[in-house]
Amino acid sequence: MKTKYFFSAAACAAMAFIFFACSSDDSGGAAGGSNFADLPKQVYIVETGHDGNNMIVLKKEEYKGNGDIELRFGDEDEYDVIPVGKIQNGQVSLNLPIDSKWLKKWEPCDDTDCQSTLSVVPKNLSALGSVNSFDITRPNESDCNMRSYLIKSDENVRVYLIYFSESGKITGTEIYEDRTANYDMNFSKGWNPLVVRDSDDFYMTTDLPDGTLEWWIACDDD
Repeated sequence: MKTKYFFSAAACAAMAFIFFACSSDDSGGAAGGSNFADLPKQVYIVETGHDGNNMIVLKKEEYKGNGDIELRFGDEDEYDVIPVGKIQNGQVSLNLPIDSKWLKKWEPCDDTDCQSTLSVVPKNLSALGSVNSFDITRPNESDCNMRSYLIKSDENVRVYLIYFSESGKITGTEIYEDRTANYDMNFSKGWNPLVVRDSDDFYMTTDLPDGTLEWWIACDDD
């Protein structure tokens, strides 16, 4: 049985809005990170299925084992593999290093294909676009990844991580040819959780709704 995480094309498109809103910042040097003290520690092994476009959890149990956590930074053809933590006895210890050469200055879109009413505070804000998955190396397993979910009574909501160079706020709307992106983001310097909701339009917020955050691991079984 092959199990994979559900990650819709619509959510990918929402992430594209974030990256397209940025331009290069070559300031160099090292930037601060986060100790992730507010994130959960326990990891769950999860098998999922689908009902149309909806993800169904077929099996979920606490993970008791170990593993190394890695982040692939780059594109599909060329990327760096960066160690960012460990899983010990089912508990996550995460530390995401940041080099400011990775950061991009956040600017509203300014081309003919987009109309923007974004308010970006502070004006010199830089960011590292959202992290949606970590690679996990486990004994006797391959092709495993770890993602975070906000567990609610009626749905499971994907949670991303996004890095900001300063505390601030991004609010407003960007209208593209086939989609509108609505921003309501209040964030601290460092790593912040990010929820992307897809209804009639995309809605992006760093203010998590009520629910319980969980780390989920899934592996592709041959």
